Amino acid sequence: MKRISALLLVFFLFSPCVVLAQEKAGSQPILLVLDIQPIGVEKITAEVAVQLLRYELAKTGAFRVVEKGEIERKLGPAFGCYLPQCASEAGKQIGASRALIGMLSRLGEKFFFEVQMVDVENARAVYSARMTSATIEDMETVTKRLAMAVAQGKSPEETITIETVTAKEAEEVKKREAFHTGGFTIGFVLPTGDSYGGVDRLTRLDVVYLYDVKRLVVESRVGWAWSSEESGRDAFDFHIDFAGYYAPLPGDYTPYVGGGGGLYTVNVSREVPSTDYYDGIDTRSASDSLFGMHIGGGFMFFRTYDIRLILDVRYDYIFGELDGKGAQGFVMTFGLTYRPKHRASCCIF
Repeated sequence: MKRISALLLVFFLFSPCVVLAQEKAGSQPILLVLDIQPIGVEKITAEVAVQLLRYELAKTGAFRVVEKGEIERKLGPAFGCYLPQCASEAGKQIGASRALIGMLSRLGEKFFFEVQMVDVENARAVYSARMTSATIEDMETVTKRLAMAVAQGKSPEETITIETVTAKEAEEVKKREAFHTGGFTIGFVLPTGDSYGGVDRLTRLDVVYLYDVKRLVVESRVGWAWSSEESGRDAFDFHIDFAGYYAPLPGDYTPYVGGGGGLYTVNVSREVPSTDYYDGIDTRSASDSLFGMHIGGGFMFFRTYDIRLILDVRYDYIFGELDGKGAQGFVMTFGLTYRPKHRASCCIF
């Protein structure tokens, strides 16, 4: 009895989820993916390619893809269709609102995979896309990218990610001299240990250049930090800094961590009790060019887009006894960088 009660409880708890899943599936347009036409390639290769395409289209969640077995039961195992008109007729028999037709062809060493989306109601092609591949081994990647493009109604070039770049595209990117972005960051330096002349905070502005190679980001910065307080404490630094960071995630959002160093020209001044006059005030200043290092990390947003956002936190330590207190502190900045519009440049991440 207890077991039955437990089963009933599980049923009532999960039945709303099942209903919601069914409603969601019911709201998806039904897509009929017909066998593609092989031209210059073996039939088995075309059959594998179209089955991969069905699988990837189903994974997108944009359609309810008609299974191969259902197609064979309703249309026959030898059914072939490569034109919008017969695709429309087949779609009506299946009960699909959309049908996908296409061809896989070969010219020399290149493979071409072309698809057309047909509106079953009016037998008209409403979308088309084509991708090329230098090897048959890239076909899985090609089908994945075509599926994403069909689901989003975009060109394959607009849906490129690290997971869907072909070997040829990756090779083309490697041939480029550099993948780079440039921009600026702005934020604050929060000194520690009464450094930087004892100021509470410095405003910091940097011009940033980033060079990306797979999961490595090389950075160079030129910037300024300054502060002027009513207490008579002032600080200024000019720095040229180089660093390297590890960014583990290949997608649009990734943390990064690393460090670097560079040259800092620092000037600080503070008011101190006078040694010559009772109750007098003297201004003590110090200036020097010193070597500094930092460790830190942050987060990159929209890494594969033309404009990326960067949130950065680091700890700067400048070597030297400047003003007897040195110069060190936490640096927090936020900024953006822009990359040139190159085809498939996201693929080196």
